[in-house]
Amino acid sequence: VGAISLRMPKGAQKYQLSKHGDPKSITLILKHCKEMGIRSPDQVAYILSTAWTESKMGQWMTESAWLSEKTAERKGEDRYGPNGVFGQDARDLGNTNPGDGAKYMGRGFVQLTWKNNYRKMSQLLIQNGFQYSQDGVRYGNGQNGTQKIDLVKNYRHVNKNKDLAARILVLGMDGGHYANSGGLDSYIPENQVATQAHFENARRIVNGVDKKKHIADNAQIIVKVLRAGNAWVNVFNK
Repeated sequence: VGAISLRMPKGAQKYQLSKHGDPKSITLILKHCKEMGIRSPDQVAYILSTAWTESKMGQWMTESAWLSEKTAERKGEDRYGPNGVFGQDARDLGNTNPGDGAKYMGRGFVQLTWKNNYRKMSQLLIQNGFQYSQDGVRYGNGQNGTQKIDLVKNYRHVNKNKDLAARILVLGMDGGHYANSGGLDSYIPENQVATQAHFENARRIVNGVDKKKHIADNAQIIVKVLRAGNAWVNVFNK
């Protein structure tokens, strides 16, 4: 997969994933796809294509990632704070206190946003039985020596811990927890070859129709590699 070259949303130039993305992120995303039982190579290709567009495959793990963290969070407050550009949406989605926009701006492979979504994802991860380590602490369901996963409190874990971020990506897209418009199975058939239309409609999993053709085009390139010689299917036979 790392040898694949894909376009960014603007421009015709193609970029090799292993050089312009993060190879570790590719490995982690595939690992979590396997652990979550995502057997369809088409669905896996769409997850990877989405991560490439949203975060350049792990290179941009926050909104405005080209800025310093402090400046990016200040910009996040201007947009997502209770009195920011999207103030009404912010308040409706849990960003009720000054500083919430900076904390709960887009983070991770697919830019998890809004305080309510950080809280919801914490609960989903616990229900999923997921555990991760950060700064010498093990997080899980709060039992057996783990601290309870709390992304509202530990919001920076979403962009700093790529193992966590990869599980959020796969769990969120599989279950349709980003836009609440259906998950992978709603748009990309599990047991048949997906069409361009399937891939384009799947954009609704995350963000309406924004960049739908671009992401679909890249998914078509990725899936050829995953299908070749049943490469992805054979992962489950090892």
